[in-house]
Amino acid sequence: MDAYIAILAALGFGVLLSGGFMALSWFVSFMQGQNQPDPIKYTTYECGIPPKVNARQRYTVGFYLIALTFLIFDVETALLYPWANSFHKLARELGAPILWTMLVFTALLVVALIYMWKEGVLDWARRARTQGK
Repeated sequence: MDAYIAILAALGFGVLLSGGFMALSWFVSFMQGQNQPDPIKYTTYECGIPPKVNARQRYTVGFYLIALTFLIFDVETALLYPWANSFHKLARELGAPILWTMLVFTALLVVALIYMWKEGVLDWARRARTQGK
């Protein structure tokens, strides 16, 4: 039960600290009179360069497919690296099933990669040619 109290105390401290910083930020901006709406305040501003296009432009489906592909294989790396580091210890404790589960996981991701390759998700040059038409 003591471990849960420590976790709750840390969570409460984090919530109070972040809430306190938000309240302090609001108070300082209120005292300086910076809460007034201003058209310049609500413009998009990035790296000191004024925007040339609307921030609400549409993206193609290919952008989301590439982002999802990256996410899938990024998660695979995040799971595979710690597993590989502790494989010897896990193999002694759990035996062969730990190897087979990771092989099945990797095989599923290889099948997904082959499917994406065949569907043309990874063919950026072809997508650029078809979008330019």
